[in-house]
Amino acid sequence: MVKCPYCGYSNEEGSLFCEQCKSDLTSPTVPMAEAAPVAEAIPAAEPILSAPVAEAIPATAQPAVPVAEAVPVAPTIPTAESPAIATAAPVAEAVPSATPVAEAVPTAIPTSPATPPPPSGTATVPPSSPAGVAAPAPAAPTAPVFPPGTQPRLKVIRGMKIGDEFPIYEGENFIGRADEKPVDIDLEYQEPPDRIWTSRQHAVIIFENGQMHIEDLNSANGTYVNRQRVYPGQKQPLKPGDVIQIGTVQMRVVV
Repeated sequence: MVKCPYCGYSNEEGSLFCEQCKSDLTSPTVPMAEAAPVAEAIPAAEPILSAPVAEAIPATAQPAVPVAEAVPVAPTIPTAESPAIATAAPVAEAVPSATPVAEAVPTAIPTSPATPPPPSGTATVPPSSPAGVAAPAPAAPTAPVFPPGTQPRLKVIRGMKIGDEFPIYEGENFIGRADEKPVDIDLEYQEPPDRIWTSRQHAVIIFENGQMHIEDLNSANGTYVNRQRVYPGQKQPLKPGDVIQIGTVQMRVVV
């Protein structure tokens, strides 16, 4: 091991510079061993926190000045001071290593401001929906379309005998062409023999409690109310003025 004559640090064999104070180990400055007090001014781990090491250096340098033998070695004295300064430089480098710790502290600080969000609880206004639930009163008006005592009729407006009228009675009124099954509204003579589109049991009109509906009976050519088709199983309400088409015959609901 090679002992540094300036700080007393033990370096490995063959080292050219001291690993502690960066001094030149090749210069034969043995008299500087008297500067051993400098090593005392640089205790282990003390240089990191004590910047006043620089003040300790001039204190030791003052008693070393009266030594006349050290004058020829004056060129090395500044080198001894410079390494001491250099030692302070690494100390400054070690100090920033401690600063990151301070940076880690603020990281914990942002985690603490976890302000509880109670205002969100105030947004529980949706319970006002029950008010909207109270509106399920779409009671279908069942008022009679045809006043009591009146008898609606179907008036032919298109057919072989325009102007013919067929009365509508309470209950079911079957529309078609008379055959084995009777019909209430017989359209046998309303279509030409070569163009018969009306089925035998074509449709039925139901008249009850002042309400009148028509329903298709799976006819071949369909039933229409105001040019809108009425499908089998679908009861289409009727009112005065509606136009019913059975095959090629058109009839208007009148009172």
